[in-house]
Order: sequence, then structure tokens, then C-alpha cells
Amino acid sequence: MTSIVETAKDDLLILTLDNPAAANGLTREAATALIDRLRDASFDSDLAGIVLTGAGRAFCAGYDLTEIVEHEAMGDNLRRWFGPMAMAIHASRIPVVAAVNGACAGLGLSLALACHARVAARSAKFTGAFLQVGLIPDGGASYFLARILGPDAAYRWITSGERLTAERASAMGLVDVVVDDGDVLDRAVGEARRLAAFDPLAASEAYRLLHDAAALSLPEVIEREARLQDELGRRETFRRARDAFFAARRTK
Repeated sequence: MTSIVETAKDDLLILTLDNPAAANGLTREAATALIDRLRDASFDSDLAGIVLTGAGRAFCAGYDLTEIVEHEAMGDNLRRWFGPMAMAIHASRIPVVAAVNGACAGLGLSLALACHARVAARSAKFTGAFLQVGLIPDGGASYFLARILGPDAAYRWITSGERLTAERASAMGLVDVVVDDGDVLDRAVGEARRLAAFDPLAASEAYRLLHDAAALSLPEVIEREARLQDELGRRETFRRARDAFFAARRTK
């Protein structure tokens, strides 16, 4: 069974998937633990960000198939556990960065794509072979692949069966940074700190708005922008920036 190991690095939380028998394959119990921890973290004012990684030489190879039973309604797994897991990451008010330290496939790919940024070890491999086993991208993967790659490019990849190297995944836009294997966790921590330097509400809302904009009309986007700017314009971050701007003008 997958356990979620928690460690702290100053004001960051590192969550490590640990299921060595199944290359850190996800279980329902692990998904529930991730959802609960991610939701709690969003309301922890002392926490700046989260790094998600895997134990050993794998990030997450997908669903732990030992949980599958014959005639199982697989959609229930998505509705009750793995869909909410992706949504909890996507809705996080603090940045969640994937430190992809090895194999990343199936639901593991979905998990990484849901994060706000992805740092990959040079030896990491990305697999999207859903169709090859008679299934579709799930766990939110279709949503994120369509937005990161575009629908046509995403479809070309999942029908190709190509197992992407970290460098190839980076060239396609699936990965933000590629580093030497021993540096992946530290670089992911640095990326989480970089994202955490922004106003957390502004950063999280900008992330979701950019993902959602493709499915909205221009008037809908502008109205959502207006509502968010109303809220953000009343926050201390903007007031300080505005006051600093006018103070600088007065000194010229």
C-alpha cells in the first residue's frame, strides 16, 4: 500500500509517495491522504508551498493494480478518489511542485500534470500509454494535456506510445526544468519558493484562470478578471505596490 511520507523544509512541506512494491503506484487510501493534506495545507498560514515526489527511483507508475477487482466500475475510482485528488492540487492556494525523480506514468502522469510546476530528473521517463491498454487519459490528464500541449499534439502523443525522456518532455512543454538526478528535490524546493514569493491568491487564481480561459468566452473571461481584480485590489500586496509606485514618482 502507498504511504504518504511527510517531511518539512523550513516553510515547505515535502510529500513523498512510498509504495516500492508497485513503483509508488497510487491507491485509494493514498489519494484520500493526499486530498486531506492538500486541503489542510491551503489553510495553513505558515506553509509557503508543497513539493510532491516519489521514494526511490520512481515518481509514480500509475494506479496500483493490486486494488483492481474483476467487473469493477473504474469510473467510481475517478469520481471518488483520483479526480478529487487532481482537483485538490489544482485548487491549492499555495504552489504544488512535482519533483519527478523517475518513472511517471498513468495516474502518476496525471498527478504531475495537476501540479503548478514540474521539475524532472534527467533520468525520468514520461508515459501516456492509456489507449494502448484500451483506456483514455484520466485523473484529469485529458484536461491538463489539452491545455499544456493543445488537443491535437496531446492526441498525437497518446496515440504514438512514445515514452518521453525528461529532455523531450521539456521540449514539448510538459516539464518546466530538467536537472541532474541528485538535484531534483532541491530544484523543486527552489521552484516552490519562487512561486510562493507572489501573493498566494493572485498566483493561484491566475493559474486557474489561464487553464479555464480556453473553455470560456471573452466576455466570461473579462467578467472573471473583473471579479478577481476587485478582490485582489483590496489586498495588502497590491496596496503596498501602489504606494511604492507613487512614492517613487514623488522622489523623481
